[in-house]
Amino acid sequence: MAENIKLNKTVFDKSQYSKTIDNSFNELGVNPTSDELDSQPTVEEFFSLYNQLFYSIPELGINNSHQYLIKKSSDYINFDENSEIIEELQKEITQLRVELLDSQKQIVELETGTPLEDRQNPNTPNSTTNINTSTNTNTSTSGTGGGGGTSGGGGGY
Repeated sequence: MAENIKLNKTVFDKSQYSKTIDNSFNELGVNPTSDELDSQPTVEEFFSLYNQLFYSIPELGINNSHQYLIKKSSDYINFDENSEIIEELQKEITQLRVELLDSQKQIVELETGTPLEDRQNPNTPNSTTNINTSTNTNTSTSGTGGGGGTSGGGGGY
């Protein structure tokens, strides 16, 4: 039971071989850098993913948290410069609140005719808060809400 099998063999000469067969060395499992860059999400895709994962991200933590993202972004944009401005504005707000409280105390004292004790030092009778209250006297009330009356406040709603 002998059978004849025909085998066909293709032979390339040296010049055809290098044109036909890729004989460059490629490492298995390593993607070229261009392929990796192509697989990276775009900025739009990143923010879409971020919005989807927002509540899944831990609030605090050294890595992979909102705290981490805030710190990295703050470092990148030199956010400390803005925090100095914020601190100054917070100091100004505190000063304005103290001045407002003093003004409200004066209104109550004028309406009742009774001096109020200083809440910061209740042991000193009839003491007043020694705070620089120089402000621009050119104020106006605009908008809705109006003044306060004897309740000591109101306005701006």
